[in-house]
Amino acid sequence: MKKILLAMALALLGVQAAHANGELRYNTEGKVLIRFWFDEVFVGSAQRSNLITMQKDLLAAMQDVGKHSLGMKFESADLNTIYTVRLPPPRGVRFAQSESLTNFMRVRAPRDGVVDVLIHNYGNTPTGTCDYDIVPGGTGSTENTWGWSLPRAPVNGAAGGSIAITAKASCSASSTQLRSFGAILDTFAHELGHVLQLPDFGSTYASCKTRPSASVMCQTTASGIRRSYKTWFLADVRIVRTAFFGANRRNPVLACYEWSSYQACDTNCVNGAGFPNPGATELYNACRVQQCNNICSN
Repeated sequence: MKKILLAMALALLGVQAAHANGELRYNTEGKVLIRFWFDEVFVGSAQRSNLITMQKDLLAAMQDVGKHSLGMKFESADLNTIYTVRLPPPRGVRFAQSESLTNFMRVRAPRDGVVDVLIHNYGNTPTGTCDYDIVPGGTGSTENTWGWSLPRAPVNGAAGGSIAITAKASCSASSTQLRSFGAILDTFAHELGHVLQLPDFGSTYASCKTRPSASVMCQTTASGIRRSYKTWFLADVRIVRTAFFGANRRNPVLACYEWSSYQACDTNCVNGAGFPNPGATELYNACRVQQCNNICSN
């Protein structure tokens, strides 16, 4: 029964990420080579096709960030294959603190030039306990710590580090609910930010109080604001690029000097296509080819 519930929940993880359309805004340089890993226990209860879709969509989302915010190249090898590790299990029923990351690095030693990303299905709380299990039927207040990361120093513009992310929605041992794709993407982008040498931001930071969305690096945000994997403020971009390429290359290089015009044209095509009516995608694509693509052609 658990396997059936997990498979059904994983179907919900296959939702496509919201990808930016069109040409490069910035030239991409450097290299963030991502290798995805899945814990054997998680893979054993999941549909492999859903996991393949997940890793493809996670990479595609960050490639858009690279092309439209950071000016950095994100890539991965063989996304049609599921790579697994036998993660040493927690000492109890869930991990405590950074135990999941530590155990992952025991079986996949950190490497320069590669970002190893583990996705597992264990609970992971600050103390290894869960209020939901201490008081059966209670509401509880314990939440999972969604991700952990340990960056390595960049080498010739290439990122390195290790990341561990839980796909489990509740810390309760009895729960089989999985997190949504959007939630996993949010954690993935945040932990990648650490690998790219960015710190956590608190709610007092200006980038955590900016509407409509806060920096992906915000731990907490002002009331009514949510962080977004797409939101990388200029200060964030400059910290990353200075760490990887030096202060003289802290700003990404424009690939399209008429980006605003391209975006306006693309928006007109979206508005005129008639979504979600049948055929809207075809109308949108034709409009973009005929009216927009010559604006930012490379």
